[in-house]
Amino acid sequence: MLKHTTLDQPEAFAEDTLLAYSKGLLSGRETTRRIGLRDYVDLLVALGDADLPLPLPPI
Repeated sequence: MLKHTTLDQPEAFAEDTLLAYSKGLLSGRETTRRIGLRDYVDLLVALGDADLPLPLPPI
């Protein structure tokens, strides 16, 4: 079953986007664009606030 979209819930959308970035599914640039952050520093702060780890570099 599909979940309903979270676009009408900005906090849930941002959390889903940060989780996708943390898992390596989105680039940092795409993540900052999607949730309207200013730069990579804001992305790092948002990850820390959400208690999510940085994505691991590709092997």
